[in-house]
Amino acid sequence: MNIQIVKPQPGPQAAFIQCTADVVCYGGARGGGKSWAIALDFWLHAERHGEDARGLILRKTREDLKDFIDTAGHMYAGSARYLEKGNFFRFTSGAKLYCGYLEREADAANYQGWSLTRLYFDELTQLTTLSSTLYWEAVAAHRAFNEAKELAKTIDGKAGAGADAIKGELEALAPTGLQRNVRVLRGRRGGGGPATPTLEAASNALQAAAMAMQGAEVAPTATQVAAANAARAQAQPLMARWVAVKAKAAVLK
Repeated sequence: MNIQIVKPQPGPQAAFIQCTADVVCYGGARGGGKSWAIALDFWLHAERHGEDARGLILRKTREDLKDFIDTAGHMYAGSARYLEKGNFFRFTSGAKLYCGYLEREADAANYQGWSLTRLYFDELTQLTTLSSTLYWEAVAAHRAFNEAKELAKTIDGKAGAGADAIKGELEALAPTGLQRNVRVLRGRRGGGGPATPTLEAASNALQAAAMAMQGAEVAPTATQVAAANAARAQAQPLMARWVAVKAKAAVLK
């Protein structure tokens, strides 16, 4: 029986794998081991979270993906299998790592509304200034969504009018369980009235706008810019509400 030992090289690869920050940037020239590090990072994530792990790696072109798929395929061996129909690696744990590209503007729409636990951009420097801003704002909104869920857990056992009010605000910003599923489906299908904006929805909209701009072959179109402005206009008051709720919760006794 052949046993393959996989571990990062000392230096940037190890630092990337071990970093606990929400956002990690790993630079370097071609051949520096970035794709290898991404593949290993998601594998470890998949082992920790099983079928709840859902990742997406995005590259500029379909051709660029071939190198990553080959690298990851050799690394994962019997732990995951690449399925061409769907363009993803399915792990024995149930985790999935999707491989996407942004060759054309229309490609960005393929990922709108996805719920992900890991998102990898390759060649992030190819993003325009506005799309870079959108990306970081999407990250901030997604972080706020996760923090709101954790805050809701910490005050769940507290009683009183003040605590109840904060719980209601947190549920509006970051709905959980069945209520979250209902609002997501309502937003996708357009039925039962417009879905109430949430931090998760704001993050998804910003992310979609950023990817559309990255996929633009020359420059963002007027439609893309309008979508970006709309996404930012939706996110800004939500983020302001989140800051206010955090401040209220901080003084809650």
